[in-house]
Amino acid sequence: MGVGDSGEMMIMKNCNFIGTNKNYISVTAVLALVCGVLFFNLHQSAFSQESDFLASHATGLEITSQGSTYKIIPNGRVLNSAVIDPSDPNIIWTSQVGAFNFIIESIPGRSFLQAEASNIDDYILAYNPASDKAVVLTGNIAVSLGNGIDAQTIANEYNLTLVHDFPSIKRAFFKPSNQSQLPSKITALNADYRVLSANLDVIENFRRAH
Repeated sequence: MGVGDSGEMMIMKNCNFIGTNKNYISVTAVLALVCGVLFFNLHQSAFSQESDFLASHATGLEITSQGSTYKIIPNGRVLNSAVIDPSDPNIIWTSQVGAFNFIIESIPGRSFLQAEASNIDDYILAYNPASDKAVVLTGNIAVSLGNGIDAQTIANEYNLTLVHDFPSIKRAFFKPSNQSQLPSKITALNADYRVLSANLDVIENFRRAH
C-alpha cells in the first residue's frame, strides 16, 4: 500500500469520526429536547393540578382591588417559619413560597405546628384566579392621603386601626376589625375626598424556595 493509499484511509477514518460525532451530537440534541419537553409537560401538569386545587378551596370572601380579584381560602394558613408534621392527616396541602409557608387544613387550627418564628396569624391565604397562584393578604388597607391629612383622624372616623403611618410620603396602612369589612372599608375610603387611593395590601410574585 502506497503513501497515497495510507492518506486516503486516514481521510476516510477522519470522515467516519466526524460523521459519528455529528450523529452523537444530533442524538444528544434530540434527547435533550425530548427531556425538556417531558419536564415542561410534567411541570405544567403539576402546576395545573395545584392551581385547580387552590381554586377549589378558595371558597371564602372575594375582594377586588386594583383590577384584580382575590378569593380567600378559609382553611388556609400563612406561616413565617414552622416545622410541619408531614404525617399530620389534617394538612391536605403545603407549600413553601418565598419567606412563607402555606398550608391548607381539613379542619382549621387542628394541625400540629412547632417553632413558629413570629405571629402572623392576621395574614390571609388567598387565591388570584388571574395568575393561578396563592397570594398573601396582610389584612391591611394601603392608603395614600392628601396633603396635610392626619392618618389617625381617618382611622378614628372609619373605625380602623392605624397599623403604620408614614407622614413624609403621605402613606398609611389601616386594619379593620374583621376581614369581612375589607371590601366595604376600601370602597368607603376611596370615596373620601381626603384619600387619593385605598387598595388591598397584597404580597404576591414571590421568589419561590428551592
